[in-house]
Amino acid sequence: MTITSLLHGATLGDELLLAHVLKKSREYLLSHGEQRVSITHARRFQALKKRLHKGEPLAYILGTAPFAHLEFKVSKNVLIPRPETELLVEKATEFLKNKK
Repeated sequence: MTITSLLHGATLGDELLLAHVLKKSREYLLSHGEQRVSITHARRFQALKKRLHKGEPLAYILGTAPFAHLEFKVSKNVLIPRPETELLVEKATEFLKNKK
């Protein structure tokens, strides 16, 4: 089975999961669709995909979440950083810089 066959009809989340399983970038997947994927990797991808489609947040499955140009480790025991919070931090930083 190939990358393309695994990603047929895939969502962005599916692509990110397969990239995670293969330890490759999403761009790599899109440009190397003919590459064969081992049964072990395909099964791991299918298991993670099932969790995603049952509603588990992608960040919890991947174990990381981006925030303010950094990558934070996350688990079910922590909140996933939100883009709105990142915007709030940017605005607060900008306000404080101008407060001299």
